[in-house]
Amino acid sequence: VDAVKAGHNIFLTGSAGTGKSYVLKHLIAALKRRHGNKAVHVTASTGAAAVLIGGTTLHAFAGIGLGKEDAATLVKKVYANKLTSHRWQRARALIIDEVSMIDSDLFDKVDYVARQLKTPGRPFGGLQLVVCGDFFQLPPVGPGSTGGKRFAFQSMAWTAAVDQTIELKRVM
Repeated sequence: VDAVKAGHNIFLTGSAGTGKSYVLKHLIAALKRRHGNKAVHVTASTGAAAVLIGGTTLHAFAGIGLGKEDAATLVKKVYANKLTSHRWQRARALIIDEVSMIDSDLFDKVDYVARQLKTPGRPFGGLQLVVCGDFFQLPPVGPGSTGGKRFAFQSMAWTAAVDQTIELKRVM
């Protein structure tokens, strides 16, 4: 929580039962106090995961549909939707839960969209980023996910964006 309050982009991880969801709820509350409710966007890789944290899917927040198109086409898609582009403009923080189910290509595409709609040259356009998940539990999903998908942490965007990894170790 202190790292997030200090403005760091973090990856929160740990095995099942270590309290990731509990800590994530506190992080969301801290970010909303800092940036305001409408500037903090809580997302997850799937609808079921999003419901558990009171958010939406990353795809829905980003306005990219399934995200199959190339990054430049996705940016045009977002710009064409005034509500979506406005949501990006007022965003200050982005939470992504169950990040292990996001493949590296999609993670890079969302970073590209953010850079185009927010601050070019800054990871995720300058958004404060909190990603949460366990790469030992769930692999990336989507068409062709039976093999060959790379994890989000293998993306170029991950290296640039994530400042700090916090691993919860004690099962609660």
